[in-house]
Amino acid sequence: MYNYQIISENNIFDMLFETLKFINKDFISNATVFLENILEYEKRRSLILDLHQKKYKYVLSANYANNLIEFMRKKDILSLQQDEFELIKIANDYGFLENIKKYYNDNFKVLFPKTVLPVKTFLDKNIEKLLNIIEQE
Repeated sequence: MYNYQIISENNIFDMLFETLKFINKDFISNATVFLENILEYEKRRSLILDLHQKKYKYVLSANYANNLIEFMRKKDILSLQQDEFELIKIANDYGFLENIKKYYNDNFKVLFPKTVLPVKTFLDKNIEKLLNIIEQE
């Protein structure tokens, strides 16, 4: 009974923020955040995937993209488990990865010639792999 109250809290805050025309929704409550210190990561990840499959909205926070970028700066994205790829696809569905895609397209998918070609960094190569993961749906 109380599970629905916590989960639906996100939608109430989202509706309020849209109605009041607040732009920054980063601090909208996310029920899964409450579980961060209670559940180990694998169980929380499974819960997020289950909730998403049941059509719950916004089971990931907008900070997910920032955490993903930090990970990609240090490690190869292909070292992630398959469930992590599913989280990436969820983040893409929410539009959280749009800035990453825009950065990559602006730097490496340019239709006009550049005088100096950009050199791909480790992060850029990881972004390219990320885009391939998203397209594999």
